[in-house]
Amino acid sequence: MVVNTITFTNEFARGRVRIEKIGPHIVGFESYHHIELGHEEGVHSVMKEIDFSHPNIQTAVLDHTWNWVRELLGLRVNAISNPPHLTGGLEQTSRQGIRWQLEDSPLAGVRFEIYAREDIVLPNDVIVHTAGSFIGSYLTDANGQIESSNLFLGRYFIREIEAPNGFFIDDIEFDFELAFENEYTAIVFNEIQIHNQLQEVKICLVKVGEVFEDATGWSEEVMLLEGVQFGLFAAEDFVFSNGQVLEADTLIEDGYTDEFGELVFNTYLPNGLFYIQEMAVREFYVLDDTRYYFEFVGDHQNERLIIFEINNLEPIRNEFVRGSFEITKLSRALPFEYTDQKDTEIENPVLLPDVEFELWLLDPLHAHSDEKSYVGTFITDENGHILVDNLIFGNYMLVEVVTHYRHQLLSESIFFTISYHHEHHQFVVENDQTQVQILKVDDLGEPLAGAHFQLLMYETEEVIHEWISAEYAEIIFALAHGDYILREVEAPIGFLLGEDIHFSVTDAEGTIYIIAENVLDSHVYIATQAHTGNGNNQYFTSGEVVNMFDDIEITHVNIRPGSRRAFRAYLFARLPNGAVRQVWYTNHIEYSVEYILDFNINEPNIKNVQVNTTIDTSQFPNDTEFFWAGTAYRQVVNEDGYYIWEEDYSHNFDGSDMRQTIFPNERSLPQTSTRSSSLLWFKISMLGIGGSLVVYKKKNMKNT
Repeated sequence: MVVNTITFTNEFARGRVRIEKIGPHIVGFESYHHIELGHEEGVHSVMKEIDFSHPNIQTAVLDHTWNWVRELLGLRVNAISNPPHLTGGLEQTSRQGIRWQLEDSPLAGVRFEIYAREDIVLPNDVIVHTAGSFIGSYLTDANGQIESSNLFLGRYFIREIEAPNGFFIDDIEFDFELAFENEYTAIVFNEIQIHNQLQEVKICLVKVGEVFEDATGWSEEVMLLEGVQFGLFAAEDFVFSNGQVLEADTLIEDGYTDEFGELVFNTYLPNGLFYIQEMAVREFYVLDDTRYYFEFVGDHQNERLIIFEINNLEPIRNEFVRGSFEITKLSRALPFEYTDQKDTEIENPVLLPDVEFELWLLDPLHAHSDEKSYVGTFITDENGHILVDNLIFGNYMLVEVVTHYRHQLLSESIFFTISYHHEHHQFVVENDQTQVQILKVDDLGEPLAGAHFQLLMYETEEVIHEWISAEYAEIIFALAHGDYILREVEAPIGFLLGEDIHFSVTDAEGTIYIIAENVLDSHVYIATQAHTGNGNNQYFTSGEVVNMFDDIEITHVNIRPGSRRAFRAYLFARLPNGAVRQVWYTNHIEYSVEYILDFNINEPNIKNVQVNTTIDTSQFPNDTEFFWAGTAYRQVVNEDGYYIWEEDYSHNFDGSDMRQTIFPNERSLPQTSTRSSSLLWFKISMLGIGGSLVVYKKKNMKNT
C-alpha cells in the first residue's frame, strides 16, 4: 500500500506601500499693476488691481493715454508709479510685477527611504528587522509614484532624502503600517500621498545714501535711505508648461526700502538667473543702475528658505546728483582809444585771464541754516576759462570778486541750479573795459577846446597819453587799475592853467567822468587922476577948504559881462613928519561889468568912476600932502552860502603914485609924454583858479 504525503506550506502575509509624490509647479504668470484710483476729488481712494497683460492696458501705459482706462473702469486715475530707471521721489501708491501661476502635479525624481518603525517579528517570533533598520530606497517615476517590494507585515516609516532642485525636503517621517487583513489576502497595500513645498526665496539688501558735508558733498558718513525702489528681474528667458515665455529683463516684482534702508523680497522662483536693480531713487540722488545678479538652482533641498544677500549685504550706496559749470570770460568789444600807452599787451583784448569768482551754495537744506555756504574761489586761466565739476545738487551763485586789471567788475551775480546728474551749465560772460571820459570846460561849464593835456602814472609820472581838448570829451578805454595824474601843460588863450587832477581807476562798474575846468585869466587895469576940481590941478593952498577929486578908469579884461564888482576909495594925509593918516573913505561902490553882445577873450571892458570929498586943510600942518588909494572887490560866496565882497586888488596904499597925490601950494608936477604912460597896470587873479568849481548860493549881500 502506497501512502502519499502532501505537505502544505503557508507563507507569511506581506505588504507593499504605494507613494504618490506631488508638488507645486510654476506653470505660467500674469502681470499686475496696482493703481490708486478715486471717483472725485475728496472721495476716499481705493486700490484696484488691473490685469496689465491686457494689450489695451499695456498700450495705455506705454502711451501714457489713460482715457481707455477711465472708460473701462469708470474711474479717474490719481497716481501711477514712475516707470523703471527714472530718478525722482516716489509716492508708494503703486506696485507692479507678475504673479506666478502654481499648479500641483506629480513630482518625479524624489527619493525615499523606508525604515522599520519597530521590530518586525514573524508569527514564529523570528525578528526579521529591528527597529530603525533600513529597508530600502525608492525613486519616484515620471508619474511621481513608487511602489515598494514585498515587505513583512509591521509598522514602518518613510523618509524623503532627495528632491528635485527648487523643492524643500521635508523632515517629516511618514508612518505607515502593513497589517494582516485575512487569510485570503497575501499582499496588502498602503497608499500615501505626500505633498512637497517649493523652496522660498528671500532676497535682502541695504540701501544708504551720501550725506552732505559741504558743497562738494564728500563725507565719510552715510544715511539710511527710505523709499528707494528696486526691481527683481528675470535675467534670461523662461518657458513654462502653459506655453508662456517670460522674457529676459521682465520685472517680476518691485519693492521699496523701509525706514532702516532695508528691502526684502519673499517669493518663489523657477530655477534660473535673475538680477536686482534699482528702479527709482530719492530726490537729488543718482540712480544706481548696477545689476546684482544671482542664480537660483535650488540645490540645498534641506533648506526651506534660500537667502540671497545682495552685495553680500554691504550697503548699496547712492551718490548725490552732481553737475558742473564752465565760464568763458571775454572783453566786450570796445575801441582801444590810444596807441602811445607803454603797456599795450591787450590792445585787442578778447579772452580775460586772472578773473576770480566765488562760488556759493544757496540751499538752506544743505547748510542747515539760512546762510549760504561758501564753495570756493576759481580763477580764469590764460584762455579766460573756468571748468568746475563734481558739484552736488542745489542752487548756486557765482560772484565775480576780482576782474581783469583793465576791466570793470561784473556787477550782477550768475545763478544756476544743479538738479539732475551730469547737468552742465555753460556761460559766456563779457566784461566792459574801464572807461574814462575827460571833458574840458570853461568857467560857465561849456566845452573848451585847445587845452594841451597829459595823462601820467601817479607814482612815476610817466606820460602814457597826450591830447588837445576838443568840444567833446576825450574817451580812454582799458586803462589799467591804478592811480593817475591829469596834467594840463598848456591852457587855451585867455585862460589860466588848471591844477593837476588826481584820480584812480578801479574795477568799479561804470564810466569815470572828469570835468577839468579852466577859469579866465582875468585882469583889471586902473588909470587914475587926482585933482581939485578940474583934471589938471593937483595943488591947493594950505588953510583953505579944498574939494579933492579922484577920476578912476577901470579896464576889465577877461571878466565876464554882468559880473558883480565893487570899488572903494580912501583919502590919506601925509604929514610933514612922514606920518600917514586916513582922513576919508567911501562905502563899496557896486557895479556890474558892462554887458557886451559878443564877449571876446582879451577884449577890454572899461568902467569910469569919480569920487570926491571936501577937506578943511587948516586942520593939518602946512606942507601936508593928500593922496588917494583904492581897493577892488569881486563877489564870492562864503561857507555859509552868503554873497560877500572879497578884496582882489589894492592900489597906492603906499602913496607912491604921484598922479594920485594933491600937493600944498602951487608946484610943478612930474612931466610925462602922454597920459597913458602914467597909468599904473595891475593884474589880479580871479575866482576859481586851477579848475575848481564853485556853486553859488544866492543870499543877502554883505559888505566887508
